[in-house]
Amino acid sequence: MKFPLASLAFLFFLCLCMVSTAQQVPSDSTASDCSFFFHYRLNEPDLRLPLPESLKEISGLSPAVDSSEVLFAIQDEEGILFQIDKKTGTLLDTTLFYKKGDYEGLELVGDTLYVVKSTGTIYQVSNLKQMPPTVQKHKFFLSKSNDVEGLCYDKKQNRLLLACKGESITEEDGAERAKFEKVIYAFRLDDKQMDLTPVLRFSLEDLYRYLENCKPTEQHDKLCEYFHPDAERFIFSPSAIAIHPITQNIYLTSAHKKLLLVLSSEGKVLHLQKMNKAVHPQPEGLAFDPDGTLYIANEGKKGAGTILVFRHSE
Repeated sequence: MKFPLASLAFLFFLCLCMVSTAQQVPSDSTASDCSFFFHYRLNEPDLRLPLPESLKEISGLSPAVDSSEVLFAIQDEEGILFQIDKKTGTLLDTTLFYKKGDYEGLELVGDTLYVVKSTGTIYQVSNLKQMPPTVQKHKFFLSKSNDVEGLCYDKKQNRLLLACKGESITEEDGAERAKFEKVIYAFRLDDKQMDLTPVLRFSLEDLYRYLENCKPTEQHDKLCEYFHPDAERFIFSPSAIAIHPITQNIYLTSAHKKLLLVLSSEGKVLHLQKMNKAVHPQPEGLAFDPDGTLYIANEGKKGAGTILVFRHSE
């Protein structure tokens, strides 16, 4: 039987992914680091918190700075802030902060909450105890086509990071490049400005190099298929972002294909994992406690939304 050359090349790549132990390090800034130790069992949560019906479409998560018992959350239809008991999932309080909209991420910095819409508009919500709270809007060059889906606080740089699910085209980009990469922008909190140039990029090629060089993990062959160099598009679609409080590594989920990616603060690929869709039907929110405890919020598909809790292991 004769096989087309493209098929033979694909089979050869899968074999390399499954058996390669080479530690070749690409020379560019997004080279992978195969010595990374991942501290979580993502398919075995330590705690599962069912959420009320009002959070079936949960889209963002943030720990409360002044309380070890509370998580803040939003959903992608109403301009409502939810406070949740992080041990039970019980709804403690709600605050209407703005009109309806496609809200996709939030982060508490001090006593101010920042909420991002898919269009890239950032809502600065202060005076949370007054009704209504004070809201200031920040709008820059991002639009619906960029489809911002994640927001987190970079304490070291005093900035917010915005992860784009959609187009990454800026002045120096072209449509073809944008098709095979995702970008992260930064909103500086000192002067409330956003740079046109992304602070981080990662591409299909970066993930391919990681898979080629690093030790195979569970469902490695499936990941190799997703990120093969001949793929028609880059299927990693960021749905949430958070910075690990101990290592400062950047964690991103992709609700599409149920993936979790870890990057160093310089953008090196450290870890890539496919999660069990029975455990993570639609991961849409990420948050960390100071001790490294990880929270992953899943939108409800056939049932209630959930927050899954994962202890940091040594």
